[in-house]
Amino acid sequence: MYAASFPDEVAKLINIDIAGPTVRGIKRIAEGTGKALDKFLDYETLPESKQPCYSYDEMIKLVLDAYDGSVDEASVKILMQRGMRHNPTKDGYLFARDLRLKVSLLGMFTAEQTLAYARQIRCKVLNIRGTPGMKFETPQVYADVIATLKENAAHVVYVEVPGTHHLHLVTPERVAPHINHFLRDQ
Repeated sequence: MYAASFPDEVAKLINIDIAGPTVRGIKRIAEGTGKALDKFLDYETLPESKQPCYSYDEMIKLVLDAYDGSVDEASVKILMQRGMRHNPTKDGYLFARDLRLKVSLLGMFTAEQTLAYARQIRCKVLNIRGTPGMKFETPQVYADVIATLKENAAHVVYVEVPGTHHLHLVTPERVAPHINHFLRDQ
C-alpha cells in the first residue's frame, strides 16, 4: 500500500506469495463487520491475566498446527523468538502480538480497491508466487493484480517457485537468487 500511496518514494517492491491486500467480497465484509468489531473490542479490554498461557513446547506445537504444513518446526522456533514472551504472572508463554490483529476482517479490501491500489504503483516489482502457495478465496484477483501491475509499473518480474506460502522462511535458497538478482540487476 505504501508503494501505491507514495509512488514517487519507492524504487522497488518485492512481494512473496501475495500480490496485494487480502480480498474479500463486499457482502462478506458487510455481514462480518459487527462481529469483527465486537471481537476487536473484546481483545482491546482483555487483561493479560485472562490471555491463554502455554508451555514452550505447547506454544510451538500450537503454531505448527495452525500453519497446517506451511512451515516446519525449525521455522516456527525462529518465528516464536519474537512471537512469544514469558508470562510475567504465570509459568509459561503468551503470544507477543497485539491480539486485535487477529481480527483481520476489518483490514480487508474488495477486489476493486486492490486493483485501484495496483494501478498506482510505478516502481519495479518482483512478485514471487509459491506453488502451491497460499490458497485465496478469490484466486483470479492475484492474476488480475499482476496484469494491472504490468500495465502501470516500471517493470514487473513474476516468478513461480515451488513451496508453501512461507517458502522464504522454509526454503530461502529458492527465493534468494530471485531477490538478489532483482535488487542487483533490475
